[in-house]
Amino acid sequence: MADSLKVPNNSFTKEQGVTLKEFFEAKVVASEAKADARFLAMEKAVDIATKTMEFRLEGMNEFRAQLTAQALTFLSRGEYSLQHQSLTDKMDAWVKVFTDKHDELKNFLDTSKVEIYARLDAKAAEMEKRVQGVELLKAEINGRLWTLGIVMAILIIVLEVAFKILYKG
Repeated sequence: MADSLKVPNNSFTKEQGVTLKEFFEAKVVASEAKADARFLAMEKAVDIATKTMEFRLEGMNEFRAQLTAQALTFLSRGEYSLQHQSLTDKMDAWVKVFTDKHDELKNFLDTSKVEIYARLDAKAAEMEKRVQGVELLKAEINGRLWTLGIVMAILIIVLEVAFKILYKG
């Protein structure tokens, strides 16, 4: 085919090929077709990129809307400080009430302890007097029993001596 395109003697006939004008027009048409195809492909790519970007932006806008909605549910610093101070004041009041009640109960127990020790001391003294009374009664009974034993022993001895004297004689 390359041989058929060669022009002998620098002469060119219509049967051997196309005119220069037709050649350039064919090139221009082919170039325009390529450019149109590239342009369409670029438009399609731009459309796809635009749709992708819009999709991403929609997602980001939804996320931003969620963050905004969430931020509306947060406490402000002032509101937090006010409520925190209120809770702190309530806690301080309860601590004071419990401390006062604790001190009151401690004083009551200390007073009760003194009263209980005083009662125990009084009972111990009373019990000691009773024990001394029982010991004194026991000693008295022991003394009487010893006395009775001695009297009986003397009586037996006297009777024995009397019987011996009476019956010996």
